[in-house]
Amino acid sequence: MATFLKGTRLTPIGDAPTPVFRALAFLLLRGADGHDTSAMMATTPAEIGEIARLDSDGTRYAGIASPTLLMGGEKSPPI
Repeated sequence: MATFLKGTRLTPIGDAPTPVFRALAFLLLRGADGHDTSAMMATTPAEIGEIARLDSDGTRYAGIASPTLLMGGEKSPPI
């Protein structure tokens, strides 16, 4: 988990030393969703490998013309 957090740079702590990432990983894995997070870590190496394999500046996808709807939000009403 610490290697994933540090390697992907998905946290706001950027270039913090490894012990900081270990502490963060400890907290994340011991929190309310820790069991679920831990279970998902088994697939992380393969997923990161695909991300690295397909990484580009976007030019390889420039010829794709398809309508796309991107949505995001966190304040949706409950179902």
